Amino acid sequence: MGITSVINELENKFTFYRTTAIVSPDEATTPSQPSDMDPLLRDIDLLSGILGDIVKRENPAVFDLYEMYRRHAVARSIGDTTALSRMIICATQISAADSLGVVRAFTQMLNLVNAAEVHHRARSLRLLDKQSGRCSPLPVVDDSVAGTFEHLLRDVQEGQALQQRQEEIFGRLMRQQVDIVLTAHPTEVNRRTLLRKYRKITELLAVLDGSDLTGYERQNNIRSLRREVASIWGSDEIRRQRPTPQQEARGGIAILESVLWDAVPSYLRKLSLQCEASLGRPLPMDHVPVRFSSWMGGDRDGNPNVTPSVTLEVATTQRLQVAKLYLNDVVALYKELAVCKGFSAELQFLAISVKRSFDRLELYRRVLGHVRKRLMATVRWCEAKLSELRAEVPGALHVGASGEYEYDKPQRSPEIRLEELVGISESRRGQLVSLLGEETDAFFDTDGLLELLSIIHSSLVGGGYSDVADGQLADLIRRVATFGLTFVPLDLRQESTRHTLALDAITNYLGVGSYSSWSESARIEWLVKELDSKRPFFHNSNLDSLGFDAQVLDTLRTIETASGLGPGALGAYVISQSKAASDVLAVMVLQQQFGMTPDSSPQRMMRVVPLFETLTDLRNAPDIVATLFALPHYIDRYIDHKQEIMVGYSDSAKDAGRLAACWEQYVSQERMGAIAQRAGVKLTFFHGKGGTVGRGGNPALYRAVLAHPPNTINGRFRVTEQGEMITQNFGSTDIAEPRWTSTRRQYWRKGS
Repeated sequence: MGITSVINELENKFTFYRTTAIVSPDEATTPSQPSDMDPLLRDIDLLSGILGDIVKRENPAVFDLYEMYRRHAVARSIGDTTALSRMIICATQISAADSLGVVRAFTQMLNLVNAAEVHHRARSLRLLDKQSGRCSPLPVVDDSVAGTFEHLLRDVQEGQALQQRQEEIFGRLMRQQVDIVLTAHPTEVNRRTLLRKYRKITELLAVLDGSDLTGYERQNNIRSLRREVASIWGSDEIRRQRPTPQQEARGGIAILESVLWDAVPSYLRKLSLQCEASLGRPLPMDHVPVRFSSWMGGDRDGNPNVTPSVTLEVATTQRLQVAKLYLNDVVALYKELAVCKGFSAELQFLAISVKRSFDRLELYRRVLGHVRKRLMATVRWCEAKLSELRAEVPGALHVGASGEYEYDKPQRSPEIRLEELVGISESRRGQLVSLLGEETDAFFDTDGLLELLSIIHSSLVGGGYSDVADGQLADLIRRVATFGLTFVPLDLRQESTRHTLALDAITNYLGVGSYSSWSESARIEWLVKELDSKRPFFHNSNLDSLGFDAQVLDTLRTIETASGLGPGALGAYVISQSKAASDVLAVMVLQQQFGMTPDSSPQRMMRVVPLFETLTDLRNAPDIVATLFALPHYIDRYIDHKQEIMVGYSDSAKDAGRLAACWEQYVSQERMGAIAQRAGVKLTFFHGKGGTVGRGGNPALYRAVLAHPPNTINGRFRVTEQGEMITQNFGSTDIAEPRWTSTRRQYWRKGS
């Protein structure tokens, strides 16, 4: 990026912020009265001064050039028509090294301005909430959940009508499901190390807002800001090599564990309290209206680096990381629950069933200690699996101090007799023993862990400790309900032609012809017959000896790998470049070959999602959907009256321009929605917007969702968050929570 381009970008900031923050006081045009932007301007002024001092100390010549360009940019922003020509002349006269230094300085300033903006967004939301004078868990603004509740209840009178409306709203909330799919993209060139530093700068700015800071505390925080800015200036700002799929996935995990791990239960707690205040009842703890999925490690469309082993490694790494996080949470909960009375019968039975524990009276600790051992077993299993995948020699597996358990203490049994426990049937006792499991059993069943925690919660509430139950334990239950035991489900994506080639190799091997040369009707007829027969084409153990080429083997090995990842690890199988109904059936047949059927266990058939991207595909999509829905048993047996369809925004915009593409997307969704409604199918549209305007997205998500055709959302919505948009929208807890609040409001406006 050249000097003029960078300065033009900064000039836009000058105009928007009235130039105050980026220039010295004698250059600024100060507003005559306080403005809402004043705190942001002060933050930017502080960061600008810190950066200027660092640049000047390292290279005075670059600092002088930086200041000169700033003055020209300010002059141009206030109407000086000769400023741009002066900047161009200056740019032609400086050395390449100085030019690089100036560009770096302006680039860093823009990044620092962005960090200040992130803090200001959160600060403004808190200020609006404070000025409202209400004690509302969520801000009562137009594009929030609380604002929506108020809007929907505004015209309803007291009495039965109000209660009916509250029940209707609560019912819609319980039916709604938003799925945010994190995807990698090369537009995110910033290193994770620097992203963390910018987040730290945002946090330090928040500390400086405190009105009770002493002079020393304020100066100490400014020194911390200087250290962060200096560290950024001395770093290499961008990746020099394209990240591997594993590195991309680790970037997604970093956002999950550093921000969303805390933001999700915090938001759900506020949403539950808002429901109680506005609708008369709280949100169930295990209900999750906002979920997350990922393409990182599963998107193999045009990326040969995403191999079956990479997908397995990413899925196992996610399972490992979430187990470690749960382990930390259970350790903290163990320390908190030093309660020795008021236990339910089921909790007491679980405590008796724990074979090894030194907790005799504190039964919650006895059960949680057992859960902790099983989580440690989960960590060991994942680490051993990763060692095997990476061809490492297995060594000692370190869980860390938080996961250690003392076996050298005396093992004690609780002073409870089984005959004293009433109200638990023999069958239920068997279920509880199975639920508890052995201490060496790794956790793979999310529902099992969730039920164990729910029994503890119910016991605490029944024993008079509801305040304790609704603290760390409630947050842990919400985390388990949201993230499960796999952190986020992985979507797989592959191009339709790869499945065609795989089936062509299979039909040639079987001696029934060449699948690639068959007509669409012939393909559908054969695929439907194979789905009904459920017979395997070959023994999977013989796959390498069948003479298939490397590309076909990769496609088949991917599905074979998916079949062994276990429950909760997978989301959708997305078919890019979908051209026909046979493209969907082909993936179903290939999954069936590896034991993935609609009713198989533990790994059921992944939902198959056609992706319509080009203008032609969007126009043909309704006919393809109608063909699928007309097939025998497709709706009731294979999709259970639920179909997901992905709409691509980038390729269609390239085909016809954004306006024409938007119209075709609108019409296509409208037609598909009508076809699904007639067929009795619940249709979910998966929107591949990403987030950046250049890739077909819309950063004004609130207006973007409202612009969708009527009756195409109906409480179900999936959307991608791509590259740098993940950091922008979920890079801090203060921004992530309002993002969800705004997101959920849109779906009420569109109806359920």
